[in-house]
Amino acid sequence: MAAKTIALQLAGRNAEADTLTDFDRLISDTRMDDPAPFSSTAEFNQALAQEVLDHPSLEWEPAGYVASGGSLTDNLLTHKTAPIITFEKFLRRSIDHYIDNLPSDPTHPFLRRVPKNYTLRIWATVLGKEGFIGSHIHRNGWMSGAYYARLPDDENPDEDEYAGWIQFGPPEWTPGQKTSSTTRLIKPEAGQLLLFPAYFYHRTLPLKQFSNRMSVVFDLYPTEWRTMP
Repeated sequence: MAAKTIALQLAGRNAEADTLTDFDRLISDTRMDDPAPFSSTAEFNQALAQEVLDHPSLEWEPAGYVASGGSLTDNLLTHKTAPIITFEKFLRRSIDHYIDNLPSDPTHPFLRRVPKNYTLRIWATVLGKEGFIGSHIHRNGWMSGAYYARLPDDENPDEDEYAGWIQFGPPEWTPGQKTSSTTRLIKPEAGQLLLFPAYFYHRTLPLKQFSNRMSVVFDLYPTEWRTMP
């Protein structure tokens, strides 16, 4: 669907392309609602961040990823500690709520069928000064998203107002041409979870501070589809 969106944009059929990348309808923004057994979201975020920083798979700029000036972990679900268990429960609640509230639309390739059962892969990214994630999609997933566990200190605002924000929109490069499409910028907040279709191109804007920007990211892989009416 990402390729179809770009093709429609290059053909000047922007209204059709925007139907596929309907940010208002398909991006979900929610917050951690139950951090138990942790006493608060702040305590949970601290524990989750420490879990990521101590993870044995954390690797600086691993090959095959679009991270620059940052580190990534492997799948966090291979060793389920208390912070990971709490996060997975919250994530599954949020995903199920998202799916249950999607409109039925047999003409839309994302909305015409939704998962009944699924598996998850969860990993983390940690960005430092000048760090960013380049424009990309999650090719093999149906849904993706990011939870923000740690962000630069608001008391030291970045020189660039949008540094560290997530941007949805066209990829940074297309063969010889520029696409024409709506762009959406979202300022991350600690405890925030964004959910969106895996075919949405997205990137992060480079940081200027040394403070770590940590997000826990996931892909959803359907194993069974719901029977639609």
